[in-house]
Amino acid sequence: MKRNLVLFSLLVLVGASVASAQVEYRVSTTPTFVIRTGRAEILGSVKLTAVSPTATLTAGTTFDYVYNGIGCDNDTSNGVSLVLTAPFVNAVGNTQITQVANLADGCHVSVQVAGGLSVTNNTSSIQVQGVRGRVDLSSAGVAPGVSITATINVTPSGSSTISIPNTGEVAKSANGLVVDIQDGIVLFCTGPPPVPLPTVNVTEGFPAAFVHHVTSLAGTLAPADARLPNGGATNNTWIHIIVTGIPTGVVLTWPAVVAGVNTSTLAVSAGSLERRTTATATDQIYEFVTISQGTSDTNVETFPIVPVVTLPATLALGTANVQVNLNPPLEASDAVGLAPPPAVNAPYPLATAAHKPRFNDPLTPLAALLTIAPCRTNLLFPWMAFISGASYDTGFAIANTSTDPEGPSPIPVWGTAPQSGTCILNFYPTDDTTLGTAPAKLTAVTVTTPNVPSGATYATNLSNIPAISAADFTGYMIAVCNFQYGHGFAFITNTISTPSALAQGYVALLIPDPLVQTPAGRLPSDGSWGNFESGEGLAQ
Repeated sequence: MKRNLVLFSLLVLVGASVASAQVEYRVSTTPTFVIRTGRAEILGSVKLTAVSPTATLTAGTTFDYVYNGIGCDNDTSNGVSLVLTAPFVNAVGNTQITQVANLADGCHVSVQVAGGLSVTNNTSSIQVQGVRGRVDLSSAGVAPGVSITATINVTPSGSSTISIPNTGEVAKSANGLVVDIQDGIVLFCTGPPPVPLPTVNVTEGFPAAFVHHVTSLAGTLAPADARLPNGGATNNTWIHIIVTGIPTGVVLTWPAVVAGVNTSTLAVSAGSLERRTTATATDQIYEFVTISQGTSDTNVETFPIVPVVTLPATLALGTANVQVNLNPPLEASDAVGLAPPPAVNAPYPLATAAHKPRFNDPLTPLAALLTIAPCRTNLLFPWMAFISGASYDTGFAIANTSTDPEGPSPIPVWGTAPQSGTCILNFYPTDDTTLGTAPAKLTAVTVTTPNVPSGATYATNLSNIPAISAADFTGYMIAVCNFQYGHGFAFITNTISTPSALAQGYVALLIPDPLVQTPAGRLPSDGSWGNFESGEGLAQ
């Protein structure tokens, strides 16, 4: 009898040991790219899968999903959701989210399961998805390429254990927006149209940067394959454009819809931009929509936004500058999170802001969008001399060649606009009148010529210019003429030892004008000069 009791007791103990065996879990993640200036960016999902033989869970077991060093923008009823497999089911008292909270080490999502559940090896899993991270306030908001991780812990530890590593990458920070501005240039003397057309090129920073979650303001429904989960999304990605300094009388009319281009294939993209604002030409918002979010998420899409330019009858010089950023912007309820503790962005309350996603995105630097540029020629005369005691003088001529040849074919008529204007002669003297001495810069002298009509030539000697001939001069001169197609010639003479007189002539060099001689109205990145509306882009 005692023997049977002992045997029964052993069986009970063995049975109890089996029933209380620990369940081991493996952590896996599906990382996403997130915009580093985003205040409510969707982080990747975190999945916990049983990898041990079938066992029974202890009542009250809680799995704590910790998003390290980053606050979240959700609560238990706003965005965060579970994807469960048996025996975990969405039922009260079984498996449920009990907490979404920003604590000192980051966002915590706590999931509690009921006791007595029989967990099956490699099939039973709990996946958390839809967490929105405040990326701009985390370490990942500092630079592109920084990883965001999540760690899973379990309590009580006696019933379950997490395989090492219990941490995985849930997101990687990236730039969300790339902007390239093409400056449209209108020359004051020739008028419209702008060449090239002013263009705001907006490109995704990565293939899935722009999203269409909800019906747009214009009424475009979310695509059938809208991204799930949307983490409580309430809006789509917006592009904000601000224009300042529009020249007097110029009107910009922005297109209602802008078709996208897949940069990888140069084909028409699934996405487009719809204009949300109509009240002002200086502050525009475009909303991203797509016929297929899945297609958009596999391609980098770019959107060339080209406003129609209406010019006044009388042009005024000036430059319209543009800046761009991602929208919607932060809201008043975000103010508590604008100055986080140094280490991490928590703790502070979960946001009640309506806009998800939204962005703490800075405006891009000012860039020229439309330039009303002067018609001018810049000529460099690299050396000129007037030395009365040594009989040195310099004659020079500036020809205004903006008049085309006329006559029957084959004499060309090019359609050049005849122009006239003065030239400002900028003389830069030095005291270096003999070889071997150290030159010193002297006071510059500025002289304005009379008007030089189209087809005419201004010619004189330094000795005929009182501001120069009053003292000896050696140095260079830059002539800035208010007309295109200017050309210059100089002739240096020395007659002190007639008949052995000396003379030397040269053609003035053309200095390219950054406003009118490069395709974007600025120095090209490769260091070469363009030949856009320059009059004559002579490679000197």
